[in-house]
Amino acid sequence: MNNKYLTWGILVLVVVVVIVGAVVWRAGWLGASAVPGTASTNAGASSPASPYAGTATPSAQIVIKITAPVAGDAWKIGTTNSITWTRAANVTGYIYLINAQTKNLVGVITPQTGPQQTYYPWDTRHLALSQTDPSQKDVVPGTYYISMAFSGNHLPVISSPIFTIVD
Repeated sequence: MNNKYLTWGILVLVVVVVIVGAVVWRAGWLGASAVPGTASTNAGASSPASPYAGTATPSAQIVIKITAPVAGDAWKIGTTNSITWTRAANVTGYIYLINAQTKNLVGVITPQTGPQQTYYPWDTRHLALSQTDPSQKDVVPGTYYISMAFSGNHLPVISSPIFTIVD
């Protein structure tokens, strides 16, 4: 093999490794805490066990929490209540109702949320049977929680606190 080609091959390999390493470091994929020169966004964080405590949260990590219903809420059947969450997911998702005692799926509240959506007005009268079957069933009084699943971004399923639905 010609030494000229070997030298160029090694040079190209080194350049590729440096570029990939810079991208991985910048994105924080290897557990790097903060990008140098950025300010802390977790000042006063309530959980010191967090891997990001006292550091900037990587921009690729999206944290979403359901803010309504809140624990202890009582929603009346047939009224419209807003299901709200802290931020847009930038991907679609769906919302469903879970029985708090059995942990079983009761039905689907909406088969799709928009990428920029942060609330859904739900008439607590009906649920769809599944994400793909729009046939409806009636909501019955009980103790529940709401969960949301997302179609991308490696976002985890999120759930509300337990609340009740009453007549």
